[in-house]
Amino acid sequence: MFGGRVDQKRLQERGRLRVHLQKGRGLLSADHNGKSDPYVKVGLDGVEKMSNVVHKSLEPEWDETLDFEGVLQDLIASPLTLRVFDKDTFTRDDAMGYAQVSLDRMREEETLDFVEALSTQGFISFSVSWEVGVAELDASGTLLVELVRATRLQSADRNGFSDPY
Repeated sequence: MFGGRVDQKRLQERGRLRVHLQKGRGLLSADHNGKSDPYVKVGLDGVEKMSNVVHKSLEPEWDETLDFEGVLQDLIASPLTLRVFDKDTFTRDDAMGYAQVSLDRMREEETLDFVEALSTQGFISFSVSWEVGVAELDASGTLLVELVRATRLQSADRNGFSDPY
């Protein structure tokens, strides 16, 4: 995409890092029934988000996306951590293992795919992608859209340039 060269503008872009949890395979059994009720806590840059719980499964299919907003350079400065837990009703949730990955390759790539071994048993599949610009509602309900850049605009003036707005 960038010819092996890091685009410094890209690192300063504001946007959304999207972690798409796909599935777990061969997870640890944590319940008396030989199954687990797994969910994932995804941590990045001091922020942690939690997936939905998949009940009674050692082969969960989350198919869920968790978003982290900010500046790309800041978001990829620390590793992405995924901690898998078994949801319990009356006791503390059981840890089922974790995986940690560097996002350094996001400097040059739009999407990364991972299949990572958990620290205990099993694997977790997920992808990480970068989406430039973030649209959001402020407290008053107004939609804020940040336009980052435009490229390859058609020239509209005789001098070969345009005055886009």
